[in-house]
Amino acid sequence: MMEKIKIFALVEGKIIDELSDRVSGTFIRIHYILKHLQQHKDIKLIYIPFEYKQKYSDTYSRISWCIDTFYHFAIPFFSLLIIIFKRPHFIYFSYPNVVYNDKFNIPLLKFAKKIGTKLLMYSHDWTEQSEVSGQGKNKFLSEKLEDELVKLSDVLVVVLSKYPEHETAILPGGLEENEFESLKYEIHDGRFNIAYTGAMVIDTGVNLLVDAAVMLHKKYPYIKLYLFGRIFALDDETKKKIEETSFIIQKVVPRTKLISYFSEIDVFAYAYNPNIPYYNNTRPTKFFEYIGSEIPFIATKCDGLKMISDGKGFLWVNYSVKGFCEKLEYLLKNPQKRMRLSKELHELKKDNTWEKRADTLHEILLQNLIKEELSK
Repeated sequence: MMEKIKIFALVEGKIIDELSDRVSGTFIRIHYILKHLQQHKDIKLIYIPFEYKQKYSDTYSRISWCIDTFYHFAIPFFSLLIIIFKRPHFIYFSYPNVVYNDKFNIPLLKFAKKIGTKLLMYSHDWTEQSEVSGQGKNKFLSEKLEDELVKLSDVLVVVLSKYPEHETAILPGGLEENEFESLKYEIHDGRFNIAYTGAMVIDTGVNLLVDAAVMLHKKYPYIKLYLFGRIFALDDETKKKIEETSFIIQKVVPRTKLISYFSEIDVFAYAYNPNIPYYNNTRPTKFFEYIGSEIPFIATKCDGLKMISDGKGFLWVNYSVKGFCEKLEYLLKNPQKRMRLSKELHELKKDNTWEKRADTLHEILLQNLIKEELSK
């Protein structure tokens, strides 16, 4: 019988067992890719079942700080023992999450590499993500460190291509079918609720979407706009409209609760600016959540989306207030079109599950080990 492939997941292991309440889509990706990967019979996933407290949450206290401080020193020590005594074939780490988690993770990875452990890097974002979104340079990240980790890795899977000469595969996000089992898309007369999910920063099109909703509301007073996410970097005028407009509802919702709000939504909006290279090529978690919900949506003409679907289940829209108004009003007036788009999403979701992504990653790991054996 073939020896199991031992993978040490250098992540907050509790997240593997139970989906985190945190807002970020990063933890969705970590949870589901590892959950499905370990279901393969030839995989043995090793991890430490802990989770850092949410530093910026309302419940963060001095006790939380003490627990986190203990973790920051104890977890690297236990990780080192696992690397030395368990001798995993691979260490899995998510980037840039591995950098945020603990400064000791970087020397740990370098040590593991020196003793012959393979490194599996799954990159969700790159250094420019925070700058592009208007949040400034991220103090935890640097091009030098990123480049070093990329070159250090034996297997590099990415959501967004940046180092093609080093990348093993482009492995975008996915959806978990079970999360959407209770959802059934229906047409509701006299209701047209539009929604956007995710962080609200510049060039994500939120300002255009807000203006479009305001214009459409004058003609259709029953329209509502739901914004599920934090406001990080929006212009003052847009923030004022969100705060003062009664039919625009902004909520910060944990990922574990987000889908429970989807039954109130008639149309989603994927509104990223396609003229920004980063946004043009990325495929964030929200895109797959929209597919999984089977709720039709409008989407700006981003190349990253075209790699998943060239218009199945949604309508392409120009990145402008006028474009948003036209396509949203078209869907409002044509409920039969919405039903057809929903049926297209039902088919599209079958090829974009986390289970399929994990199968692809599993095959990559097998091929890597086989290649190593043949080279001996």
